[in-house]
Amino acid sequence: MQINDLIATFFYSGKSPKMPGTMGTFAALITSIPLLFFDKNFAFICFVISIITLVIGVKSADIYSKKVKNSDPKEVVIDEVCGYYISITIFFFICGNFCEKQQFSSLLLNFFMFRFFDIIKPFPISYIDKNTKGGIGIMLDDVIAGIFSSITSIMAIKILY
Repeated sequence: MQINDLIATFFYSGKSPKMPGTMGTFAALITSIPLLFFDKNFAFICFVISIITLVIGVKSADIYSKKVKNSDPKEVVIDEVCGYYISITIFFFICGNFCEKQQFSSLLLNFFMFRFFDIIKPFPISYIDKNTKGGIGIMLDDVIAGIFSSITSIMAIKILY
């Protein structure tokens, strides 16, 4: 077992034969649930995780992609983890009061919105995905998808409630 493979595939969740990106995001969702017990610090903890996964993910994704000779290997899902955590960080910072009552459903909303933007890849996500290379390229499209998903989730909550 290599540590870099463990990080890049987020504890091998990206090795799933079906929907590795969704499985990686689901693994991130599962890891975020226990953090809800840190109520008032939840958004800050998610922010720290976002930064750590971004910094480590750029290097890890770059090393892994060179190792397997593929510029964007599907099994690399640390980018999905980072994007999902960015989405919930922004969402919980802005919608904190709403989230106190609807924490788990807020996590699920962000999960589905993130997967939507990560799969559909509207502009500029698609442009970044095609034109940015290396570890930064692997990570950056998911960072933007995380921002898009948080904005969309916030808008949905503001409209519905």
